[in-house]
This record gives sequence, structure tokens and C-alpha cells, in this order.
Amino acid sequence: MSYKVYEELKDHMKKVALYDTILSLLDWDEKVMMPAKAAEYRSDQLSLLAGLQHEQLTDPKIPDLLEKAEEETKSLDPESPEKTNIREWKRLFDRASKLPTSLVQEKSKIQSAAHQAWLQARKENTFTTLQPNLEKMFAISRQIADCYGYESNPYDALIEEYEQGITCAEVLSIFSDFKEKLVPLVQRVADSNNKPDISFLQRNYPFELQILFVKDVVSRFGYDFERGRLDGTEHPFCTTLGPNDTRITTRRSAENFGSNFYSVLHEAGHGMYEQNLDTEHFGTPRGTYTSLGIHESQSRMWENLVGRSSTFWEYWYPKAKQTFNALEDVNQVDFYRAVNAFAPSLIRTEADELTYNIHVFIRTEIEIALLNDDLKVSDIPEIWNQKYKEYLGVDVPDDLNGCLQDIHWSYGLIGYFPTYTLGNLYAAQLFAKAEKDLGGNLLSLFSEGKFTPLLHWLRKNVHLHGQTYLARDLIKKATGEPLNPSYLVNYLTKKVDTIYG
Repeated sequence: MSYKVYEELKDHMKKVALYDTILSLLDWDEKVMMPAKAAEYRSDQLSLLAGLQHEQLTDPKIPDLLEKAEEETKSLDPESPEKTNIREWKRLFDRASKLPTSLVQEKSKIQSAAHQAWLQARKENTFTTLQPNLEKMFAISRQIADCYGYESNPYDALIEEYEQGITCAEVLSIFSDFKEKLVPLVQRVADSNNKPDISFLQRNYPFELQILFVKDVVSRFGYDFERGRLDGTEHPFCTTLGPNDTRITTRRSAENFGSNFYSVLHEAGHGMYEQNLDTEHFGTPRGTYTSLGIHESQSRMWENLVGRSSTFWEYWYPKAKQTFNALEDVNQVDFYRAVNAFAPSLIRTEADELTYNIHVFIRTEIEIALLNDDLKVSDIPEIWNQKYKEYLGVDVPDDLNGCLQDIHWSYGLIGYFPTYTLGNLYAAQLFAKAEKDLGGNLLSLFSEGKFTPLLHWLRKNVHLHGQTYLARDLIKKATGEPLNPSYLVNYLTKKVDTIYG
């Protein structure tokens, strides 16, 4: 049956998605290939397109189209692609229409300028270079939160962009309960006399060989290089520019095997999610990822639950040893223990599975305080260093290894950080259900180099649903129960027992 008004609405909204992919292409180029002196003009380009996209998204005819499309499709199942798209387009329009085009354009200009300031601040190793732009970013983020509206906390309005349906209070409650269970595990590791030797991970691993090796690995996972590519950048990311164009990046390092290797596994996890969405529905909510928390569950699953498992290295370690001379005197067991070592560290993206979430807790607490004016931007280095000492027992030597390490705040991604820990929780629960559904031998399949059964399970139970369900509902549908942090706690406890005895 043909739905004439719905099709007209879909054509209109697909143009919004088209603008989004063009903006993403310019953003990818800015972070990967663009010469530094092109930054000012790129800012103008991004601002113009962001404004045009916003005008398309807030076109006055959309409410009428939405109302008529709802009536036209009222007999359809609520989980049908049409009903899913109408529901999410309505939400998208409602949020976008609360923002003046001038505010959207201004944020885009601040983003571009702040990104360049962040790059320069990292070169100079001084937060003050970024501070003025960051003050503008948090100021405009407060304006945006006020435009959206919220009941109890401006953070609610911003986190809704990344994890629909969750509130600041819920996040803090989940994190508080989870933190209580993490602390004893961290203490057990600290008290252990059976710590792995990780020194050989800092030897020379030629970057070109690393890339060849890791591309082989993620290809075996199911990342399609005919529909994607891998490039270098300052801060690793994944971006989708079309139904057959999903790109991943990594930070170049020849002296740290884990830094590059696990970064690529992480981004490939994001990439495989994007590549396994339903291309028939590309440019609509039905063909769009559920939430950033679910997105992060895919990257963290392939990075950690797969890529740090003993059976994964049963298959890949002989190949790694053939590839890298640095591993000539290292046996498989010692290597496995090393890549799973737990120790407090400075850098979030290189943190172990156990302490990683504490990095997220710190950032979440700081950005909530900043957004609520309980903290000044100028205070970030001091509070950052203080929390790292209190929570992880480490001294932050400088801004580069402290508050300048992440791109998120300079790019206006306020409310994004909680999705990292939510992703870890989702990942453990999804993996446990996949293992059960696949006969309890999922890990043994890895030792044979068989990774696609997991990808196929994820495609069926997560990827193909798009935005049919909220994240909390998708988890319940896929696993049979609501979000349950015990899966991640049990996984981490077992690993602590295995590595530290």
C-alpha cells in the first residue's frame, strides 16, 4: 500500500540526513586531511550548512505533514518502519524547532574554532589556549538546554541528544551503584603481588606493520574495507558519510602496541554497527543507530570482550609473533596477561577495562557541574587533577595528559560521556546473551578465527532494529531483562581472578 503523504515527508527528511552526511564529510576532512590554515574558511562552510540543515529540519510544513502521515498510517504496527520514522521525526522536529537557526550556526562556528584551539592547546600543552573557546561552548550549551527545556537539570536536555529517555538523576544513580562494586575490585588489583609484566608492550612496533596486522583482524571480524577506510588522526573516531561509506581513524604510535591496536578494534566496532544497519532505510530513523550508548556497546564489545579474550589471542598471537620482532621472547600467556593488565592511568582511551569507567565518572561529574554553573571553566585543570588523585591515585603531570586529552567539550558534545559507561554495561549483557544463544561456545569459536557468528547475532538482535526501540527497550528485547550491571561486574571479577590470581 502506498502512503503518499508519508513518502513526501520521507523525501523531505532524507534531505536533512543528506546535509548531515555532507557536514560529516567536512568534519572528517578537517580532522584527517585539512591543512591548518584552512580552518577559518571551513568554519564558515560548516556554519552555512548547519544553518541550511536546520532550516530544512524546521520547515513550517513539517507539522502538517507529520499530522497527515500519522493519520495515513494509523493502522500500521507501532514497530513498523513508517511508525518508527514518524515518531522519531516528530521528536526531531520538536527539538530542532526550539532552537533558532542563528543559535545553531553560532554553535557550529564555535565548534570549528574550539577544535582548532584544542589542537593548538595540545601542541602548547596549556589549557589556557583552549579556555576562551570552551567558555563560549559551555555558555551556548546552557542556552541550548534552556531552549529545549527540562524539569530538574539542564543536563537532562543535553543527554537526551545521545541517550534518549534517560535523565541526569538516573545516570548518577547507575554510576553510584556501579562505582560501589568497582572500588573493591580496583583495591584487589592494587593489593596483588601477581602483577603482569607489560614492559614489552612499549617496544618498537612499526606503525605500517601494525596497520597491516590490525586491518587483517577487523576484516575477519566483518568490517568491510570496500565500504570503509582507516586513516590517522589526533583523536580516533568513526563517521558515516553514506550507506556504503563508514570510515574509521586511529592515532599513530609505534611505541605502544595496545594504543593503536585496540583503538582500531574499538572504532571498527562502531563501523560494523553502521555497516550493518538496514541500508534500505538509510537516512531515516529506522536505518539509524539506536543511541550512543548502544553504539558504544558495539565498540567496547569488539575491543574488550572479543579482542582481550584468551581465545582471541589463541588464534591471533602466532600471527602477531610472526609480524613483530618485539614479541620474539614473549609467550602467549604473558602477552594475554599484559594486554589485560589493570592499573590506574592518565589517558581514558588507553585505560584498562576496570578503571576506564572511573575516567568516565570524573568527566561526567565535571561537565554536570560546569553546565550548572557550580564550576568555572578556568577551574577545570585544578578539579581534574584533584579528582584523578582522589579516584585513581595518580598525579597529573600536565594538561596534555590531563584535561586536554578529549575532544568532546571543545566540540560541544556535552552529555556524551555517560554513554561510554552505559555502553560497557550494555556490551556485557548483550555478549552474555549472544554466548547463551550461540550454544555457550562463542569464545571457543574465536580460537578458530570464527567471529562472524557474533556479528550475525548482533545484526539480527541490535543493528537491524535501528531506532525502533529506545536503548532500554532494545536491551530488554535482546536479552530478556532490563539493564543489569551485574553482567559487567561478574565479567570484571572473573578477569581479575584470572589475571591477578
